[in-house]
Amino acid sequence: MSDEPIKEPTTGDEQPSRRGFVTTVLMLASLVASYGLGLVYFLRFLVPPIRWRRRELFVTTVDRVPSDRALVWVGPDGQEALIYNLNGEIVAFSNVCPHLGCHVHYRPSEQRFVCPCHQGVFDLEGNPIAGPPAEENTPLKRYNIVVRGNAVYLEILEEA
Repeated sequence: MSDEPIKEPTTGDEQPSRRGFVTTVLMLASLVASYGLGLVYFLRFLVPPIRWRRRELFVTTVDRVPSDRALVWVGPDGQEALIYNLNGEIVAFSNVCPHLGCHVHYRPSEQRFVCPCHQGVFDLEGNPIAGPPAEENTPLKRYNIVVRGNAVYLEILEEA
């Protein structure tokens, strides 16, 4: 006869060993991580991320910005901005009303921006004070202005 011990038949009620449990958990975790990473790269391939860059566009010089009226500036994409001198600070707002997209006009006698479509009124900070924009609390879009020396630049975001 052989020297090997006789093995008892198994009934299937035995508890798995700790080593087997840890091995199974680690294999499942690595499988989930690898498929998850593959899914992330697949989605980035399908929908690439949009990259934005800041661009400064020359508008005018400081001495040409009027204090009694707004200067209308038209960008290369046709978008318009109202640029004016607010107590020594040069500011720029979109001239598109956030309510329905009508063109906003500056009224120097009232020192307000007015939308003629539904009588929306904005103060010099672009905040709505009357009409549908005030009811919806939607201010005018404000652009960043950069002043270098005597040059005035409007900062825009565009896709890179």
